[in-house]
Amino acid sequence: MAAVFGVSVSTPIFIFNQLKYSADNVLIKQSLEVIKNWAEIDKVKRDSYAFIESDPEIIKKKGEIKKLGSAAEMHIGLNGKSFCAKVNFIGIQKNRLWCVDSSGYSGAVGQNCRPGNNPQCR
Repeated sequence: MAAVFGVSVSTPIFIFNQLKYSADNVLIKQSLEVIKNWAEIDKVKRDSYAFIESDPEIIKKKGEIKKLGSAAEMHIGLNGKSFCAKVNFIGIQKNRLWCVDSSGYSGAVGQNCRPGNNPQCR
């Protein structure tokens, strides 16, 4: 009897937590997309991505991602002509990456988003 009660109580809690993680992952992905957009605005203004990490809007979005339990990792090309940013999702998707870059790419691949001459997601 106690086991049935335990299962009947814990199952909805588990489902609720997974739904919350899914919603938070959508917000993380959306914040990374906003970072990509602000980076493009900076590129148009300054003809370089070199200063995107000091952009107040990008800093704000990185903070929002951190509050959700992840962290945005950004890499700017040595010449300032390219960038990429990636995050790990949270919850059961914690090993899944989402990546955006200066080529306009947004997707689940992120192995090449690292320091270098031309950081990019693919």
